[in-house]
Amino acid sequence: MKNGAGYSDQQAATNEFRVAFQGDGNTSLEKVYDFAMLRAAEVTRQHGFSHFAVIGADNTSSVQKYKIPEHFQPDLSTDPRYPITPTLYTSPGQYPNAVLSQDPRGTVRVPEQTRLYCEPGTSLLIRCFAGKPAKPFTYDAAELEQALRTKNHL
Repeated sequence: MKNGAGYSDQQAATNEFRVAFQGDGNTSLEKVYDFAMLRAAEVTRQHGFSHFAVIGADNTSSVQKYKIPEHFQPDLSTDPRYPITPTLYTSPGQYPNAVLSQDPRGTVRVPEQTRLYCEPGTSLLIRCFAGKPAKPFTYDAAELEQALRTKNHL
């Protein structure tokens, strides 16, 4: 793992492994699950197995609040190089409490904002098999690995 993000895995039993992937603030939850499953498929094959089942999963995501202090930013609506309307700065999605007035210096006041920073993560406990068992539901490690590599352009 680098800066708390990335893969980790450890052997729990002869045919069981704990595989985890922790994303950063730029990683989607879908990618976290894809990368955890990709690593599970790789671990399965590296240890001589062909199939695996997910027998446990934990959400290791973290969410932290942070504040963006009140600040002034240029009012680009008055700059001919930026044909943008002032509503860009006052849309509810960007600045829910933005002040519609501007000061005489050509800036717009943006009030303090509370935001959330999310680092999605998951930890999987997998059981590996030398062949496809009748039960439980299993993934073919080679097929899943190829599908996830293709999907994620790896």
